[in-house]
Amino acid sequence: MSVLCEVMVKQIIPAVRVDVTKQLYSRYHFNQEYIAEKLGITQAAVSKYLSGKYTQEIKKLERDKIVKNISDDVIKAIIKKTFNKSSFEKTVCKYCMEMLR
Repeated sequence: MSVLCEVMVKQIIPAVRVDVTKQLYSRYHFNQEYIAEKLGITQAAVSKYLSGKYTQEIKKLERDKIVKNISDDVIKAIIKKTFNKSSFEKTVCKYCMEMLR
């Protein structure tokens, strides 16, 4: 696994999950169970994200342009009901490949 992939998995993806969770909850009024199901995480993780109980590193990253772009794509797919694990992975990989250029 490349260093960039490790960064994506350990830092960027958690920040995307936080941002998507917050937006789906506050802007679209989805409940915690629905958000957890869509993101493939537990309801407890959703609750943790909504309460702000995660690392300062992720708090900084959730404002990052790449995180925002990935989050926006994920949210659009969830709203259009075209989102699944494969589409999430493809979205992340698309941005990762752009970062390598």
